[in-house]
Amino acid sequence: MGPQFVKSNFGDLYGSGMLPALEFLFRHELPMHEGIRGSLSNVKSTSRDIWQMTATHDVDLFVQVSEGEDYTFVTNKQGASKTLVINKYGLGISISEEAINDGKFDELADLLKKLARSAQESREIAFVNLINNGFSTETTPDGVAAFSASHTLPSGGTYSNVLPVASDLSESSAQTARYLFSTAFVGDTGIKYKLKPRKVLVHPANEAYAEEIFGSTGKPDSNDNNLNSLLRHRIEVVSSPHLTDEDGWTMMGEKSDTGLTIIEREGIVTKAGGPAVGFLNDSVLYKSRYREAMGWLHAYGCIATQGA
Repeated sequence: MGPQFVKSNFGDLYGSGMLPALEFLFRHELPMHEGIRGSLSNVKSTSRDIWQMTATHDVDLFVQVSEGEDYTFVTNKQGASKTLVINKYGLGISISEEAINDGKFDELADLLKKLARSAQESREIAFVNLINNGFSTETTPDGVAAFSASHTLPSGGTYSNVLPVASDLSESSAQTARYLFSTAFVGDTGIKYKLKPRKVLVHPANEAYAEEIFGSTGKPDSNDNNLNSLLRHRIEVVSSPHLTDEDGWTMMGEKSDTGLTIIEREGIVTKAGGPAVGFLNDSVLYKSRYREAMGWLHAYGCIATQGA
């Protein structure tokens, strides 16, 4: 298939009807820069300017009921609440009529590509910062950091979603995180959720080593010919250059099991104005925006460490 961005296909770029062509260029570029946020987070939509949730927790365990005996009726406990406020993000570009009239097609196409890339990268960086700040400013509804050894339950119990000892990525620390997925996530009544690890998020500096740990047939970092038991769990390695800690890593379950959530009020949209809009400076104006909020709705489904 030949190139689509050729001058003969976009004669309208050189007249007052250029705006649909600009939109095509922008929309064509957007999918080229999709990141990890969609594969790691729960995306929900809303028609309001805020999004609120109140956690509900487990009911009691079943008890023996004798013949003819009344059942015990219970209600589940209400947990903490959290409100996410929708914010608007956007940016615009100004294209001079001289550039249009002089047929600066390559420059215009490049500018639209850069705007699309900026839109996607802005969303991606904001999402990865939920991880970067997970040990500090990003909190779950219980009021503690997203990654903490003291998450609280309405019953007064606690649970942890961090490694007991901060550790760099290794076969041993990965096995510890995998084990914690089966034991650490508990409910108010002692129910163990027994979640399954599905992905491990690392900095690109650790990506190759992570692939060896989770993808090698033999046991990593060993001269023995033992089977790598991590392989059967089929844990996918995901990396992001936006992670600020090269040694830190996070093991994650199915995205539906984690509290990482994006509330989308409005996806990436654009708006453009022709020469009349730019009457004072002879420019065509083009802008893009999106409206969303994101945060941690609970701490289950992730085991994290900042590294040794």
